[in-house]
Amino acid sequence: MDPFSVAASIAGILTLSGDIIQILYSFGKNAFEAPESVNRVLSEIEIVRAVFSEIQRFLQDNSGEVDATRLTLIQIHKTLLDGCEAIFTKLKKHIIDEEGKPTMWERVKWAAKEPEIEGLMRDLQRHKSSLDLILGIMNM
Repeated sequence: MDPFSVAASIAGILTLSGDIIQILYSFGKNAFEAPESVNRVLSEIEIVRAVFSEIQRFLQDNSGEVDATRLTLIQIHKTLLDGCEAIFTKLKKHIIDEEGKPTMWERVKWAAKEPEIEGLMRDLQRHKSSLDLILGIMNM
């Protein structure tokens, strides 16, 4: 994968995950008796976002530009990036309406979609394991 495509994909994932965190935080804070699973999902996304932030920081040189040499030190497979992006995109579709706003019946809709959301979280945890390995290699 082209080094700069990796950097762009990571930046996109950081933006998308940041949007989801903001929406879930607001939902968890404002929804009456928000389901505990909202906090679990929020926590998982925050962890994955932190790992991607560390990878992005590693890839940048002191000027903030992407260092192509550092990109070659780690192998981030396109399937991993695409998988995380797909999970975040699907999750975002579950928690906002077509206009990009939190849905009116968040709590009811969350309960109805919870099994699918939990499946997305299992997929995200598998990707997180790979990301943890990459982060471990970078810190050697």
